[in-house]
Amino acid sequence: MSVTEETLNAIHSRLQSLSQDATPEQVAYLAKAFEAVASNGKMIDIVNLTDQKLEEMLAKTNEHLTALSVHNETFIADLGSLKDEACDAIATVTNENLLSIINLVEARKPELAALTEQFATVNDVPTGSSILKEITKEGNRIKFVQDGALPFVFGILSRHNDYSYGVGSFTTELGTFGTASAANEMLKLLAGAHGYTTEYAGFYKEPSLCFLQGTNGIFVQKEMYLKYASSTTMYTNPYAALGVFFIKNTTDLAIATTIQVGGSSYLDGGAVLVGTPNSEMEEISWQNIYTTSASASNFTGTASFNVPANTTVAILIYTSSYYYTSTYSYYVQFLHWYVHSFRSGTLVNGLEIDVEKTLKAWQCKGLSSTYDLWR
Repeated sequence: MSVTEETLNAIHSRLQSLSQDATPEQVAYLAKAFEAVASNGKMIDIVNLTDQKLEEMLAKTNEHLTALSVHNETFIADLGSLKDEACDAIATVTNENLLSIINLVEARKPELAALTEQFATVNDVPTGSSILKEITKEGNRIKFVQDGALPFVFGILSRHNDYSYGVGSFTTELGTFGTASAANEMLKLLAGAHGYTTEYAGFYKEPSLCFLQGTNGIFVQKEMYLKYASSTTMYTNPYAALGVFFIKNTTDLAIATTIQVGGSSYLDGGAVLVGTPNSEMEEISWQNIYTTSASASNFTGTASFNVPANTTVAILIYTSSYYYTSTYSYYVQFLHWYVHSFRSGTLVNGLEIDVEKTLKAWQCKGLSSTYDLWR
C-alpha cells in the first residue's frame, strides 16, 4: 500500500493529539515504537491503530521511563553511599598510618641523622672518593674490615742493616729519613707507589695491614736483634719502622688534634710527618710535626696537627733501630715503634680512619706516585 498525503495527515493528527500532555522523552520513546511497528508491519496497521492501542503504548512508555528513573536514582544513591564509606575508611587508615610514621620517625631521629651524615661524606666520584668504607662479602659472610676497627699500614725497611748482600738495600740515597724531604720516599716504599725494579724496596718485614687494639687505641712493635756488620755503615743505617694512618675529616671545618707516639732512634732519629694533598690531588706536601735526633731506646712525644675540611691526610710515623752494644763483629740493636691513645685522643669528633685509602696503600695496586692514593 502506498502512503498517501491523507494517511500521513491522519498519523500526524493522532500523534499530535497524544503528545500534547507528554514529555519530550515520552514522545521520543513513542516515535521509536512507531518506527519499530513500521519496520515490521504495514502502513495500514499504523493508520488503523485505535486510540486505545495508542494509549496502551503510551502507558507502557511511561511505565518504562518511570522504572528507568527509579533505577537511576537508586544507583546514584548507592554510589554516593559507597563513596562516603570509602572516604571514611581511607581517612581512618591514613590517620592511623600517619601517626605511626610520625612516631617511628621521632624514635629513629638519631639514627637517621647519623645515616644522613654518612651519606653526605660518601660518594662514587673517582677523585677523592670515600665510597669504600669497608669491604664486605656477599650474603651472611663477615666483613673484611669491621665497623669501628682502626686499620693502618705498617712495615720495616731493611736498608743497609742486612749487610750488602742481595738487592733492595740503601743508605742515604733517598735522603735522610725522619725529615720532611724524605717523607714521600718513605710512603712510596710503604705503599708500593713507585716505579722501582729491585732498588731500595727491600723489607725486613713486608707492609701489612695492622689494627690498633683496645679502647685506648694502641699498637706496640719491639724487637732486639743481633746483626753481623763489617763496618759502621751497617748499623748507622738501620731498619726503618714505618707506619701510616690515613685520617679523614668528615666536616666542613678544619679540625685540630694530637697524636702520641714513641719508639727507638739512632743517628737519623724518629719523626711524625703529615702529608696533605693539594686541591688537584697532584702533589703531597709534607710537614714534620715531631722529630727526635737523639739516640734513644725509647723516646716518647706528642705531636699536634690540623686536618683540613673534607680532606684525608697521611700521618707517617718513623722510628729507627737503636744501637745497644757490640761484640766482635756483631752489633746488638733494639727496634721500637708504638702509638697510643689514638682512639681516645686522636680521633676527635669529625675525624675517622679513611678505610679506602688504607686498603689502597696496603694492596699496592701498581701506582706510580703517592698522590695516586688520593685519586
